[in-house]
Amino acid sequence: MGIFLSLILPALLLLAPIIFQVTYTVLYILHKTKLSPGHSLALAILVGGICPFIAMIVCMYGISYDIPAGEPHCVAGVQAIIPLGFALLLIVCPLVYLFGSTIHSFRIRRKNK
Repeated sequence: MGIFLSLILPALLLLAPIIFQVTYTVLYILHKTKLSPGHSLALAILVGGICPFIAMIVCMYGISYDIPAGEPHCVAGVQAIIPLGFALLLIVCPLVYLFGSTIHSFRIRRKNK
């Protein structure tokens, strides 16, 4: 349970906005939704601003899960999750937006020819 809480769940929380944005962009390209990829980018950035903090808290709980209450433990390295989450968000989300918008515009141009 400690490994799940300290590694797997925080990683899923950090990837959640990106997975949401990729899914939403694919649905937009397939014409399953009417909102633009810009909306998915804005929602991903809003959700992605909160997820690193939640991932940090879950990871701190996961690290201290198996340690008895009387023993001291250090979880100072968990703070690195916050800049990692923001860097991942600020690099990957605009790339997904550009990729989705480019594919959609190529499909529109090919359809109009």
